[in-house]
This record gives sequence, C-alpha cells and structure tokens, in this order.
Amino acid sequence: NVQLGKPVTAIGAYQNALMLEPENKQWYQGLLFALIESNALAQAESLLSEMLVDDESNQQLWLQRGQIALKQGDMVKALSSLETALSLGDRSLSNLISVAKLHVSDGSPRRAADILATHAKTFITDKDGEGFDAYSKIAAYLAANEQWSDLGKLTQAADNNVKKLTTSQAAALNVLKAQLAMGKGQSKTAISLLTKAIADAPDNGEALSSLASLYRQQNNVERAKMTYLRAESLADVKQRAMLGRAQIAIDQRQYQDALTLLRQVYKSYPS
Repeated sequence: NVQLGKPVTAIGAYQNALMLEPENKQWYQGLLFALIESNALAQAESLLSEMLVDDESNQQLWLQRGQIALKQGDMVKALSSLETALSLGDRSLSNLISVAKLHVSDGSPRRAADILATHAKTFITDKDGEGFDAYSKIAAYLAANEQWSDLGKLTQAADNNVKKLTTSQAAALNVLKAQLAMGKGQSKTAISLLTKAIADAPDNGEALSSLASLYRQQNNVERAKMTYLRAESLADVKQRAMLGRAQIAIDQRQYQDALTLLRQVYKSYPS
C-alpha cells in the first residue's frame, strides 16, 4: 500500500499485523515508513524511540530519526542523530553531506572540515558530482570566513585524490588552493594556480574574477581590466566583474566611466 501511494491505509494494515505478531521487526519498519510517508511525524518519532530502546545500535534507525528531526526543523536533534549514525559506522554520502552542512549551519565548521577531510575520497569519487559540489561549497565557506587552517585540511585531502577529479573539478580545486594562498599572502602562488584553473576551465568565473582582483591589487591595471572583461561574459560573475571594472575607474579617478558602469550594473541588477 505504501508503494501504491496509500501510506494512510498502510498504517492500519501494519498496526493490525503487529497485533498478530508484536515481535516482527519487519512490521515495525513498515509502520515507521508509512507514518513518515503520511507525514505523521510525531507518531513516527514516538515509534522510533520505542524501536531504539531495543536496537540502539541500528544505524538506519538513527538516520531515520535524523531525517524526521530535519522535517520538524529540529536541527540539534537532527545533528546528534546523524552523528550517532556516523559513529555507528554509517558512511553513506548523503549522511556525510547532511552532517557536514548541519555543522556549518550550527556554527561548527571545524567539525565539518574534519568530516570532509576524513572522508574526502567518498566525496570526490561520487560519480554524480554531488559529493564534490558539497565539498567545494563548504571549502568556499571556509575561505570566505578566513578559516585557513581548516581550508588547508580540505585542499590537502583533495590533493591526495586529485587523479579522481574531472578537469573542471581540478580547476575548482585550484581556485580553492589559490584562495588559501591569498589568505597566506602568497600572491605569486595564487596567480599561478588561478592561471592554471582558467587554462583548464575557461568558463570558471570564480577563477577569472579572483585573478582580476589580484591584478587590481597589484596595480596591474591593464591585465585586471582584460580579465574582468572576460569574466563579464559569464553570468555567475558578471555583476562582480562589472563592479571590479568600476572600482578600477574610481582608483584612476575616471569617475564618469565608473558612473556609467555602475548605472549598467543597476539596470541589469536592480535588486
């Protein structure tokens, strides 16, 4: 009945089955699934608590407890439940991603970095790319918040698995390594890494925008302008690139040019 899209009907069926066979774990699992599918989360949580009393080392039950808590918006319970599943040996990518993201949201990015670094191979070898996407987004968060030590853990762990990356993923990794180098004041290293990233993936907007910004900081105005212009052809960084060119115009006291660019930005991005 659950598979046929009738979880409410299935709830009654499983409850009747449990009256006849109260020790049958399969009926408990079926009832739990039906309750979750019908969005009877309070009942599902209550049933889960009973099941965990008898089977507290069951990874799947802790995962389900975490998923119910997520649906209820209880991030603390979700995190503790998913961490318990992890400690019991669950290494599924979906759980690793959920735990890492929850730690970032909870204000403990260091724990997220430890999880990603420890299980880097699982994230990076994911054929669908979801693992690397989560890995790189959390790494970018660390860079934005200047968590250089934790970012270093992630880039090093990824480097150990670099042969498993696609060309575009390797370019994205080089951007992260460049951000780490910039954080350490190693501009030459950063420029080298960004240049390689662009050579490997010409459509990497983050690499182009970051390289242009570095050139501007070094007063290499012509290269900065050219690189910003290249970046403007990419939708994800077009606004940032236009603002970068406007800043160069302001630096050079070319206020009319800056005003023209800023008006274009406002027209294209009114919000």
